[in-house]
This record gives sequence, structure tokens and C-alpha cells, in this order.
Amino acid sequence: MRMAGPMHLVFFVLTLVPFLMSWLGYDYLFLVAFMDLFMIYCATILVRSRVIEEGRLQIRRLYLTWGIFVIVFATTRIL
Repeated sequence: MRMAGPMHLVFFVLTLVPFLMSWLGYDYLFLVAFMDLFMIYCATILVRSRVIEEGRLQIRRLYLTWGIFVIVFATTRIL
């Protein structure tokens, strides 16, 4: 679980690349900022968790957050 923190930090930095390279606009930045804040919250709890069940819950929340982001992002791109 201690490896999850640095790995998520790299992920958070990489989520900003499309905006910084001007591939996507401010709508993407808004979605990513909201997603990253919640994922940072979950990752912090994950790293601090001492019980396996609590860690699994946070991992599920991380996957759910990413899944919702993909669905919302794809929907906004289509519309």
C-alpha cells in the first residue's frame, strides 16, 4: 500500500499533460481537477489504512472515480 501513494502522484501529474499540451480545453481541466482531488483524498486514506478492508474500499472508490470520469469525459466529448 505504501507504493500506491507515489504511483498515484505520477498518475495525477500525467492527467494534466493533455491540458498543458493544449490537446484538451478547460472542460477537461475542470473534470480532472475534481477527479484528482477526490482521488488524492482516497489515496491518502489508502496509504494510511491499517485494515485490509479499508484499503480495499478505497481502491474500489479509486476505480469507481476513474470509471465515472471516463464516462463523463466521453459524454462531454460526444455532446
